Amino acid sequence: MLALGCVQSLKCNTNECPTGVTTNNPKLVRGLEVTEKWKRVRNYHQHMLDDFSALLAASGCHSLDEMNRNLIYRKVDKQWHSYAKVVKTQRIL
Repeated sequence: MLALGCVQSLKCNTNECPTGVTTNNPKLVRGLEVTEKWKRVRNYHQHMLDDFSALLAASGCHSLDEMNRNLIYRKVDKQWHSYAKVVKTQRIL
């Protein structure tokens, strides 16, 4: 949504989105230039895939099938823990 031009005005459910991203109001939708914004969405998606590939390679994996939560670390109280350990110790609501 940010790639489309969302400015986070928190009016998504009011049909008054000022950038036209989440509205059906014809006057506001004019602000959404689909012929131009698709390029931004494509670029965002491509960069996200590139960054994910870099993270995958940095973890030593050659494919997504090799990735697991034991390879992902999270800093908790100034200490690094594998995501598998963090998830087990946190209460899931």
